[in-house]
Amino acid sequence: MQCPTCQRDNDPEAIFCVYCGVRIESAPIPSGGRPITGATVDLRRAPAPAPTPQPARPVQSAQQRPAVVPPPSRPTLTWAHQHGGHKQQRHVQHHRHAQQGSWWGWLLLGLGALFLLKDLWWLLFIPVIFGFTALGSYNQHSSRGQQRQGKQALVWILGLGTLIATGWWVPGIFVVWLIASKVH
Repeated sequence: MQCPTCQRDNDPEAIFCVYCGVRIESAPIPSGGRPITGATVDLRRAPAPAPTPQPARPVQSAQQRPAVVPPPSRPTLTWAHQHGGHKQQRHVQHHRHAQQGSWWGWLLLGLGALFLLKDLWWLLFIPVIFGFTALGSYNQHSSRGQQRQGKQALVWILGLGTLIATGWWVPGIFVVWLIASKVH
């Protein structure tokens, strides 16, 4: 198709000129087709509007069905009432927290004494403090029923105490890791 403004050739399907951008007025009719002539819609024979929908009526009236799961019953006794009331419960919780945190106190006490002594005593003192810490950690885990974690903590803490006392960090850490992974 040729542009009427710049007289250059464009693609036959083009609506605008590629070179100057002017709209090309007459687009060719596709081959094999013929132009549509005459009325395309007969307005006199329009279909009737769709009927208005009516609400459906239920087959049965609504009835309440039984629950699939019964409602939960309210508890009549709580743990605090069984064990001496709320004051007793607070005392038990405080005592439990005091037991769990006691081995950290031993560790801090031992590290403080380690910095004060700084003589040959520290070679003996480090394994002793790490031993107390390891036993406290093992007892804490065992009281919860976690014997395996308690044994692993025991191996790690005693192993690290030995490594600090002897200074064998590089080979020793792998040995401690291997032993702790095999503890059941």
